[in-house]
Formats: sequence, C-alpha cells, structure tokens
Amino acid sequence: MNILMLGNNGFVGSVVQEKIKQNNNVYVVNENFDVTEKNETFNMLNRYVKEKNITCIINCIAMANLDDCEKEKELCKKINLEFVKCLCDFSVNKKIYLIHISSNAVYDGNNAPYSETDIKNPVNYYGKCKAEADDYINNKASNFAIVRPITIYGSKNKNDRHNPVTYFVEKLINNESIKLVDDNIVNMVHVKDFADAVSFIIDNKLTGEFNISGDVSESRYDLGVRICNVLDIDLSLIEKVSGKDFIMLAERPNNTSFNNSKMKIELKIKPRSLDRTIMDVGCEYRNK
Repeated sequence: MNILMLGNNGFVGSVVQEKIKQNNNVYVVNENFDVTEKNETFNMLNRYVKEKNITCIINCIAMANLDDCEKEKELCKKINLEFVKCLCDFSVNKKIYLIHISSNAVYDGNNAPYSETDIKNPVNYYGKCKAEADDYINNKASNFAIVRPITIYGSKNKNDRHNPVTYFVEKLINNESIKLVDDNIVNMVHVKDFADAVSFIIDNKLTGEFNISGDVSESRYDLGVRICNVLDIDLSLIEKVSGKDFIMLAERPNNTSFNNSKMKIELKIKPRSLDRTIMDVGCEYRNK
C-alpha cells in the first residue's frame, strides 16, 4: 500500500512509521504544512495522491495541549475538527483509506473502562473537537479506521519529548523530588504496541474504531511508586497531590482507562510489560 503520513514528528510518529514501512511504501509530510490554509493544504495533498498513487492517509496531526486548546479555541477547532472534516471528504472523494488518530479525551472519565461503543462525553474543548471529528468520519466515510490511543509510553530518542515513564524515571534516578497526582487514571500503552496495532489495521484493511491501551490502570502517583519499587528508589521523593492543586484551564477527566478486549481479539495485541519497560528505561538513564 502507498501510505501518506501527515504529521509524524516525534516519539510516536517515528515508531509508527518504522513499523508500517516494513510492508508498505510510506511518504511523510511534516514541514511547511499549515492545515489552517485549506487551499494550499489540499492542493498539496492532491499532488501527493496523484504522483505517489496514495491509497491510504494516516492523520497524526493534532493540537493536543489541553490548556492551549482552551486558550486558542479557534485554532484548536481548525486543526482538530475542520481540517479532519475536509480530510475525510477528500479521502471519500478520492476513495482513499483513512486512518485517523483520535484520543481518550473524548470520554468524561466517569464510567471507565471505555470500549469503542461507549458514548463520547468530553469535558474539555480539545475532547469536544476530537469527538465531533470522530463522529463526522463515522457518518461520512466507510473506508476508515479511527485509532484511539490512551497515554503512550516507552523508551525515547534523545530529541523526543518525554512521556510519563521517561520523565519520572529521569527525575527519580537523579534524586529529584516530584509531585504526582492520584486522581487521573489511565492504562498506558507502549508505543510499540500502538505501532503494532496501526500496522495490523492497515495490513488487514480493517475499518471502524479501535481503543488501544495497556492492561495496568493507575494514576501518575501509582506509576511513580511502581518506578521506585522496580528501580529501588527512595519513595520519599514522591509527593501525592490532587489535580485540583494545580491551576489548569482545561478540565481533566478522572479515569479514561480503556476496555482493550477488541484490541486483543481483533488486532492480536498482547500489551508489553510496564515493569520491563521501566527497568529498560532505568538502565538507559543510569548508564548515561
């Protein structure tokens, strides 16, 4: 399959790209790509489709900082909703298989674990835009997959942004104290499990919605305790706090953990060990 990836910058996109290019031709658009300029964007996409005979588009583009989305709602809407609607229409018109990356922010956090058929009820503006985009694709397209990862973790390259595991491990190994919330719960997914899921969906041309997560549902505080126990680090470095102790514009749902039964059965994904990854990341930082 000839695949066009939109916005694969950083930690997650690079791992997904490496995985899917094993069985596909992958082309990437990253730089000089402003999705708020619709005419330029879709003229460019049209050229790619014609020149490279694109049969699948993966949309990884998002404005994902929750507080920024509350401050800049118009920009958030343009990127997370309006662009997605146009991309969906474009894909339907060109008969292209659309893979859209969604978010656990579409859920309100009151009825975990969430399956693909559960009602979306977002509590912040980012989640509202993502949920509306998902619904639009569901109503307008047939040849699509909405892939919804929860918080993603794993080893990272030097210039990648931190994820919860790498950030907490680095801080704690360096004997730095950290405050961790105990009221925001997810079952994080390893980046390679997420990449495997996307790859399986594409290779088998699956359609519909897929919630992708690990098996361990815990708060950031619980994760910090786990890291200390696995790496034999002093627990007193961690202070338990509530999310309400921080000033944040966007409301955060309490527990958006997924029911990952569909992922395990249909995509044949067995989540990697969180403890094993913590040990590996700990070795990386201790050997620096």
